[in-house]
Amino acid sequence: MAEKELNCNPWRSVWLEPRKTIRSIVRTDAKLYFWLLSWIYAFPILLHMAQNFSLGEVYSMALIVALAALAAPFVGWAFLSLFAVMLLWTGRWIGAQSNYLALRAAVSWSNVPNAINIVVWALLAIQFGSVLFTQGFMQMDLEGSQLTLVAVIFFVQVVLAVWTFVILLNTVAEVQKFSVWKALLNVVMPFVLVFLASWVLTWMVWSIHMFIQS
Repeated sequence: MAEKELNCNPWRSVWLEPRKTIRSIVRTDAKLYFWLLSWIYAFPILLHMAQNFSLGEVYSMALIVALAALAAPFVGWAFLSLFAVMLLWTGRWIGAQSNYLALRAAVSWSNVPNAINIVVWALLAIQFGSVLFTQGFMQMDLEGSQLTLVAVIFFVQVVLAVWTFVILLNTVAEVQKFSVWKALLNVVMPFVLVFLASWVLTWMVWSIHMFIQS
């Protein structure tokens, strides 16, 4: 019902009209498709993590994909919600005017391009099978059609990452009532805080270790 009130298909319009799309979504229902968007966000990330940890050496590809599919909405919920909270917190330092649900919608809908990554993983699974999640995939000497496929996929993923970030800046700018440049500052600030917190924590652990050793 809420989608009909938008007078547009947000899955299409967010690609080229992110500000107009998120404005309509927030006005109509800021929770629209949040769990599906959480799944779209986290599912490719969990598959990538499974590949990095070579889980295919221990588990079957079917089990890896099934577990990733089941965990994705909850992992996506956690990360998208946390990022929205951090944007809300840091945004208030620079005059933001949004609320939590609007920011969460802005973050969630910016990840619509990530749906293409699910198709990418399906293509990789078809081409490489269970070896995709093993150390053998990283060590393969690719040639011919396999090399072409991986090169095209890498290019597509770079383009998707860039466009996702562009959409994010625009959706955040819209709900926070910022310019795109100020939205960039708002988006960067949480990452800077996380980096500084990690640096301080590392320094404290190192200092305690040196104190015990002395």
